[in-house]
Order: sequence, then C-alpha cells, then structure tokens
Amino acid sequence: GEEFLSFLQTGESMIINKDTGWKNWYENVSRKLVTIQNEDGSWNGHHCITSPVFCTATSLLILSVNNDVAKLMKVGE
Repeated sequence: GEEFLSFLQTGESMIINKDTGWKNWYENVSRKLVTIQNEDGSWNGHHCITSPVFCTATSLLILSVNNDVAKLMKVGE
C-alpha cells in the first residue's frame, strides 16, 4: 500500500512543480496499475499496508490524477 501512496504523491508533486515528465510517469504507472489489478477489480499491497480498501482507493486516485491537473498546477503557483 505504501508504494501506491508513493506513486500518488510523486504524480501530484510532478504536476505541482510543472515537471513535464508527469505525462510519461502517468502512462507508465497507469499501465503498471492495470497489470497488477486483482481479478475482482481491486488492488492490494504486499508490504506493510495490505488493505484492499486503502490500496484500491489510492490506485483510483492515481488513475484520476490527470483530471486534477489544473487544480494541482494552481497549488504550485
């Protein structure tokens, strides 16, 4: 689960700091998330935070970060 949280924080911080590599990051992480998704549509962690509820919620936030670009860029102003 902590890896999902790290991905979310990385993506948001890239957008806030106007790092143009965020789109590449988003494509790579999104692809990875889709490949590790459980058959029932959830995600779960394999380390400290293993809760499917936490991991699924965080994965959905990661996958939707592209919808928050304008808001996140304002945070960086």
